[in-house]
Amino acid sequence: MKRLDDKDLMKYHTRYENYIGAKTTDSLIDNFLSLAIKAVGLVVKIDDAGALKNELKGDFIISKEVSQYFGGLALRYGSALALVNAAVITAKHVDFSEQNTEQITEQSPVIIEELPSNAE
Repeated sequence: MKRLDDKDLMKYHTRYENYIGAKTTDSLIDNFLSLAIKAVGLVVKIDDAGALKNELKGDFIISKEVSQYFGGLALRYGSALALVNAAVITAKHVDFSEQNTEQITEQSPVIIEELPSNAE
């Protein structure tokens, strides 16, 4: 196996850092856009969330600015950002619709009425 000199080592290390940085930033952008679209969808009706996300990701200005922002966060907070990303991924899979809230509200009086009879 050939031993790399310092110049080649730095070249490959820089490539690795760029690759990892790009993947991290892409993941954060994708999850952020999904969550943002879901949040906006709670207020207004969105025709096609997937098409909207693709269009937002494809826009040069949005992509550049959001990429720089998340790249800066990744440099500052490093591995702690993994926890934030996990929370965002989880949140984008949660159903925040009013239907679930109404169902809990409808069942609440029944549960409260049953509690005193169980205590006796």
